[in-house]
Amino acid sequence: AEAKPEAEKKTEDTKAKAAATEQEKADEAPKYLPKPEAETPLEKALAGDTKGWNCYEYKKGEDDEWCRGAGIKDGVEYKYTDADGECGYCHCCSKKVDKAAEEALDKKLEELKTDTEEAPAASAGAAVVGASPFSEKEAAAFAAIAKLANCGSLPGVVGAVSQTCAAVSPQGASGVCEPAGIALRPGSVTAGGVADASVSASFVSARIDAKEGSSFKSGVLLAFAAKAAEGESKLASGGLTECKDCGVQEGYLKAMQSVLPQVRTSLEQAMCGTGDKECTVHITGHGPGAAVAQLVAWELMRENYVVGASYMFGSPKAGDVHFANSMKDYFDGKILGPIMNVVSDASGKPTLTDEESTGDACKSALAPGGDFCTPETNQCYGGMPL
Repeated sequence: AEAKPEAEKKTEDTKAKAAATEQEKADEAPKYLPKPEAETPLEKALAGDTKGWNCYEYKKGEDDEWCRGAGIKDGVEYKYTDADGECGYCHCCSKKVDKAAEEALDKKLEELKTDTEEAPAASAGAAVVGASPFSEKEAAAFAAIAKLANCGSLPGVVGAVSQTCAAVSPQGASGVCEPAGIALRPGSVTAGGVADASVSASFVSARIDAKEGSSFKSGVLLAFAAKAAEGESKLASGGLTECKDCGVQEGYLKAMQSVLPQVRTSLEQAMCGTGDKECTVHITGHGPGAAVAQLVAWELMRENYVVGASYMFGSPKAGDVHFANSMKDYFDGKILGPIMNVVSDASGKPTLTDEESTGDACKSALAPGGDFCTPETNQCYGGMPL
């Protein structure tokens, strides 16, 4: 047999060396096992299997709001997106779900509902309604910050909030945020507000981190305070973004509009942006401040902020039935929220409810000193812990 030319031999040697090098790299590379696929219909449904999503075209009477709350109907699952490409450029996606998965989900939800309804009430009288994730410890932390929001821009309010959420106070006592699994990020507290002849509203903002094992989500806590303004009982329509037919109290609307630019700035400073799934915005307030907080929550949601579990205390009605239903639809706890209103009965014990309180709105077992309406001056001026 004829010997191969020298040039051909060199080419073959070069190819062999290159192949050997590639094989060595492959051998040294870490091996990542694919995530095991869900096997049962229930596992697939709970895992949020995203295969097979298609663009859904709205029919008469359907819109984005309908898609958000549609869930699973007649073997088809609907999901609202921000046109993120999951089903092209559509906002509403749909896919077929087998009957077994639908029945398994219904059964699981029914079990959760039954377990929750049979659970005993919290020790301080807080009633857990339905499958609500109400946490008395979280509520107590929110209540403490909500009360301090009434300090507005008084000297020491930043220090008061910081020490209230400190792991250990200067006196050696544990702060209210520690039991709730919330850690305040040092140097992150800011305060803002507007006060003139027509409106008075203030807020405090703090970057918070969830501790290991906590159900809480890291992000920003916003606490609002407001004074009842003239005209608050008048309903104003068209003041909220994309809230069709919603009527809201004019005074609360003005207060929200006056502080919203400052709220946006505080979120930017906290590095919490729109669409940031790693930063959840939690909102709280007492009385008129709680009504303003709900309107802020709506506007932030429409700007694509992730609004998580939030606690209102003794909130008056912020709007009409259209607004109330819209809030329930969007902040139902499945994706956003829930937003819970804690009111006190005649005994001063907190009760979770959608109805107006018949007791003293200032009294609450969760409020520092048992009263939201009695300020403790040294907390606002000297930054003393609660």
